[in-house]
Amino acid sequence: MQFMEDELSQIMESVWESFLGMPVERTAAQDDVSGSGGTVTGWVAISGAWQGGVMLECPVEIARHAATVLFQVPLEEVGSEQFLDTVKELTNMTGGNLKALLPPPCALGLPQVVQGGPEQVAFPAQERLSRLCFKRQGQRLWVTLVSSEVTEPVGGELLN
Repeated sequence: MQFMEDELSQIMESVWESFLGMPVERTAAQDDVSGSGGTVTGWVAISGAWQGGVMLECPVEIARHAATVLFQVPLEEVGSEQFLDTVKELTNMTGGNLKALLPPPCALGLPQVVQGGPEQVAFPAQERLSRLCFKRQGQRLWVTLVSSEVTEPVGGELLN
């Protein structure tokens, strides 16, 4: 089942273009998300009339390039805290735009991030509603929409 797929695609494209000036392009799904430098996964819960969350899986290389724009520093000066914060902010903006389309009242939780793929965090009682693949600089990144009665992630090492 694909839920709000077109809306989620428009949100991703808009957030990356307007916030960073870094367009992403929706593409056919591929299995691999990580580049040679690994993956960062951001998560934000949505609770209220609709329960669930948004997850953004991003190769570290893309996160580092995005951090250069957000923090206005050269690539070689981007530290892990900066690229993790960048993925958190992108996840938060994606979730916030999505929340505006959901039935009220809904509240957005605090975004969280893990270094690694989504397997690093177990999300209980989730149902994947949509999973979209995007391309940026020849690499793939994913946005996933899940519904859940429990919206807080469990396990894994959260990097706040």
